[in-house]
Amino acid sequence: MKKDDFPAEFYEAQYMAKGQPLMVIVVWAIAIFSWGIFAVQVILGVPVGNNPAPDSAVWVIMIVFGILFPLFMFSLRLETRVMNGVFGYRYFPVHLKWRTIESREIKKAEVVDYSGLREYGGWGIR
Repeated sequence: MKKDDFPAEFYEAQYMAKGQPLMVIVVWAIAIFSWGIFAVQVILGVPVGNNPAPDSAVWVIMIVFGILFPLFMFSLRLETRVMNGVFGYRYFPVHLKWRTIESREIKKAEVVDYSGLREYGGWGIR
């Protein structure tokens, strides 16, 4: 379900890659490292390391860590919506379906300023 599939009173999407430069650097470093190993061993034909993996394993590593892992990490987002007294959330692409909480189930809600990294060790669902 996309944002436009329902008229929400409130909708917000928090992308995990935005505002977290360390995560972006780590993901790109892993991807570039796997691309480099692939280029040297498969394209140039020079074995990497003392006990090199077979080319088929290097292909798998490049596809998983060079393509799929970055796509997954950069598509992560926490979406929240409020509509007709119902709070909905999902952590896409981990949760494809919306989870909902009725307003009568919420005992207390308040606006709070906090440092996610300092107080909770990071961002996301806790």
